[in-house]
Amino acid sequence: MSWYRRHPLFTSLLALCALLALGEAECIYERGSTARALAAKLEQKRAELRALAALSPAPTRDTAAAIESDLARARRALEAMRT
Repeated sequence: MSWYRRHPLFTSLLALCALLALGEAECIYERGSTARALAAKLEQKRAELRALAALSPAPTRDTAAAIESDLARARRALEAMRT
C-alpha cells in the first residue's frame, strides 16, 4: 500500500491504461461481432442473387421489345376503360 502512496501519478496512469485497454477490448469485440453479422448478411444476399440469376435469364432485346409493346397496349386499354 505504501508503494501506491509514494507513486500516486504512476498508479493513476496504470489504472487509466488498464481502463483504456478494457475499453479497446470491448470495441474490438463489438466490431468483430458486427463484422460477423454483416458477413452472414452478405453471404445471404449473395445466395439470393445466385438464386435469382438461376431463375430466368435477363430479357433479350426481342423479349424487351415485346414487353414494351404489351405494356403500351395495356396502358391504351386502361385509358380506354377510364374514359
